[in-house]
Amino acid sequence: MVVSLIFTKNFASIPMQSVTDRIEAITAGRLYSYKANFTNVLAMTRHHIIVLFNRVHDLLCGNVSKIQNLIVRALNEIRPGRSNPRIFKKKSRKKFSTAYKPIS
Repeated sequence: MVVSLIFTKNFASIPMQSVTDRIEAITAGRLYSYKANFTNVLAMTRHHIIVLFNRVHDLLCGNVSKIQNLIVRALNEIRPGRSNPRIFKKKSRKKFSTAYKPIS
């Protein structure tokens, strides 16, 4: 399981690196810089990984360019100076069920 997860992440990072120049060209005039959404890239790669290994070379090149186009469409902005951690509130544990009324 761990090996397949590592392989999938490494396999997904290959098209992400090849698309960085296109992302910079598309978002050149914008306020924030952008990067590919890694969660979406993993999902897209998972859908296309079987096709990439089972098809011939001609279809392989077409699918790689299709994955690259999908990556460019799913971008996240990078906001400098935004590093607020997510706040997890501790949930209080009730001492009795809400359907049960304690004897008083």
